[in-house]
Amino acid sequence: LAMVNPKLTGTDAKGNPFVITAEMAVQESKNPKKASLKNLEADLVLEKNGWINARARTGMVDMAAGHLELAGGIDVFTDTGYELHSQSASMNLKQSEVHGHQPVTGRGPEGAFRADKFHADRNTNLLTLTGNVQMKFHGSLK
Repeated sequence: LAMVNPKLTGTDAKGNPFVITAEMAVQESKNPKKASLKNLEADLVLEKNGWINARARTGMVDMAAGHLELAGGIDVFTDTGYELHSQSASMNLKQSEVHGHQPVTGRGPEGAFRADKFHADRNTNLLTLTGNVQMKFHGSLK
């Protein structure tokens, strides 16, 4: 089953809504809760009206597991002015976590960074960079 311009909605463990849209989705024949996605965008609402937007060329969503695989180049943006770019990432939609196992670059209000891997946890508001981490800060550190 192929769908043009599908829209998937759900909530995380805290009840915050998310919406996943795509140019096209192809549902797996053996598991109707899984679909491959083309040119997708995921919008997640945070507490206090914050948000995260993620875009990727391809992806795979498993609604039963609350899991989204992003590939083909991804871009992530936040309402606080941060952005992150990598080739792929895995999102746990229910636990609000993102893991990236390929090089990542990004920037925010305080500067820019690059690393071999990353882990973002929305519950703790932490972005953890690992492997050959490089950071460049703008202005002075306090």
